[in-house]
Amino acid sequence: MGWITLSQRKQELLWATNELTYQDTQLSAQMRQVQRHLAYEQSIFNADKTSELRAAKEKLDAVRDKRPSSDSSKYDSWKETYADAQKDYEAKKEDILDYYDGLETQAETEATDEESHIQQQMSTIETQLAAMNAELDSVKEEITNEIEKSAISFN
Repeated sequence: MGWITLSQRKQELLWATNELTYQDTQLSAQMRQVQRHLAYEQSIFNADKTSELRAAKEKLDAVRDKRPSSDSSKYDSWKETYADAQKDYEAKKEDILDYYDGLETQAETEATDEESHIQQQMSTIETQLAAMNAELDSVKEEITNEIEKSAISFN
């Protein structure tokens, strides 16, 4: 009759392993969600960065498009204005690149931290699952042994 108790334990273990498997699946989905969110943020950053760089470049291009003939008396003045515009563009470009690099680094760090936390939870669950599966195998074997012991022999 010990196999009845073991059968109950087997059912408890099956339920617990199913629950842990479900949690592991949920964590896997959460991991993918973190990765998708990071990719989305990076695409937004890249679009904004490109837009800001394009706007800064347009100012430089506007000065370049106003270039007078090299024979003109205004050419030397324009040349200085263009050099200043180039310096401004390069400074703005560096500021924009630094700003978005900082945002991307921060987003990647946050995603990595969250992924590490999820991975740690998954590792714990997988360890628990392995232990429960080993116990389940042991219980199944013991049930078989108990049934064989209590079987009526006709010899």
